[in-house]
Amino acid sequence: MSADDTTSSQKVDTASVGTSSINARDVSGSTANLVHSSNSVPTDYDYGEWITGMEMEGRISPARRFFCLLVTFDVLLCCIFWLVCVVLSGKNVFAELEDQVVHYSVETSLFDVVSAAFIRFMLLIVVYVIIRMDHWWMIALTTAASCIATLFKILYYQWQSASASNTFQVTLIVSFFILAWLEVWLYDHRVIPQETRARLMLQRRAGYTNQRTPLVGHQHQHVRDYLSTCTGSVSNFYSPMGSPQGSDDEDEEGAGPRSRLSEEDRALRQQAEENCRRALDLLNSSDWKQEEEFDDDDILFSRRVGSHTLFMFTCTVACPTETFANELIHNCDHCPEWNGSLTSCRQLQRIDGQCEVRYQQTGPFLGGMVSPRDFINLRLAGRKGLMFFSSVVSIAHRDDPRPSDMVRAVNRPTIITIRPCVRRPRHCVVEWLMNFDCRVGMVPRRMTDRGTRQAARNLHSYLRQLGRRLAAAEV
Repeated sequence: MSADDTTSSQKVDTASVGTSSINARDVSGSTANLVHSSNSVPTDYDYGEWITGMEMEGRISPARRFFCLLVTFDVLLCCIFWLVCVVLSGKNVFAELEDQVVHYSVETSLFDVVSAAFIRFMLLIVVYVIIRMDHWWMIALTTAASCIATLFKILYYQWQSASASNTFQVTLIVSFFILAWLEVWLYDHRVIPQETRARLMLQRRAGYTNQRTPLVGHQHQHVRDYLSTCTGSVSNFYSPMGSPQGSDDEDEEGAGPRSRLSEEDRALRQQAEENCRRALDLLNSSDWKQEEEFDDDDILFSRRVGSHTLFMFTCTVACPTETFANELIHNCDHCPEWNGSLTSCRQLQRIDGQCEVRYQQTGPFLGGMVSPRDFINLRLAGRKGLMFFSSVVSIAHRDDPRPSDMVRAVNRPTIITIRPCVRRPRHCVVEWLMNFDCRVGMVPRRMTDRGTRQAARNLHSYLRQLGRRLAAAEV
């Protein structure tokens, strides 16, 4: 097979609408390299960020294992403090143990605190290690019960004013209370988000494996190789792939040297590539917090960056990947037909086959409390392997068509990716990073975040409906 045939076989058959749509094709040159770290062979940067949430070969994840160590430390610490209190009581140790255990009384014995710590230990180990439940209800139940037990003990225990063991008695009860809250914080803010992110990243890495090859085994082999070569912390190390020689001088469509672009267009192209890198870094970061779960295990995530909140959601769509990408990414003029939040979307400037400047208008926000907004976006779109992507960022443009009564909003680095779904044939997974500022003035941030969550739910519904319509049209 000739090189031309090979190149043409990699291109996607798209239904272009005039000159406004971006050609669907494999990304080459520098644009390929900017997504290389996320969409080809996994790197140390990728694994270092989410390895602590991954289960390998039937073993619990490092994040869950650390949680188990904390729970074990909890019960052992309570036992040690209790034994110290027994020794410092001034009585015979065995007689004091018999008095606190056999002749138990809530006013004079601390054995109930140790027993409560042991029951908490057993419940958490059974539910989160043996059963491996992912929900927080058990840790919430044990923490609430611990708070009630602590308050009850403080009120009914007979404190000895001149006892040498008073300090350790107080320390035992306070430790019992503090460790309960430390456990619920660790599970809710570390274990659940990291394991959820690890599962999501495994699904996103599906593009590297053959559809007939089990995904988990393939990824475990990469992780084992990664762990065997680690000599230190690499979680924050990132070394991008170098660009092939001459890649910066080639037009992305293969139509000629990139030097044919004007200086202004070259600057815009470079800005679009840099924005795509930044958006991918945000998308692949490990500090996303799960907000809520949609249908089909789709998830809404959030994270704080400075003074604003970013949101990202996944959506499993019942439609082949290329069919859905052709409509979502490469047919933007028709977006208002399926996206109910947009009223207008059109091209202002075409830079090359992958890069363009677009103008779009939205409908009212926050249930009509915020008037419609408009955006001018610099967009870069393309394909790498089995992944399609479209990244945007707001810019100023000489052909600004903004009406006088329209408020200009801003898109920060934002990206949409589409990949095949591993376990469901003829399905794809969409990831949508929502990173914008609607310029709402004095509206409280909590209210704008609530509106963005609702916008994510709406987009999730629009994507599912679009997928069903496209799939039905193929039949």
